[in-house]
Amino acid sequence: MAITKGTYKNYFQRQLTKMIINRNQVKLLVVDSESEVIEQWRDKSIIGKLSRKF
Repeated sequence: MAITKGTYKNYFQRQLTKMIINRNQVKLLVVDSESEVIEQWRDKSIIGKLSRKF
C-alpha cells in the first residue's frame, strides 16, 4: 500500500493501526509526495527474516 509521509505520521503511528497492519502483514510504501521520493518501505516479513540472519 502506498501512502504519503503525512498520512503515515498522522494515522499509521497509532497503536490500533499498527496492530492491524502487522496482523494482516500489509506492506507499506511511504512516499514524500512533494519530492516524489520513497521515504520508507515497511515490510515486517522481510525485517523478521533479515534480523534472523544477522
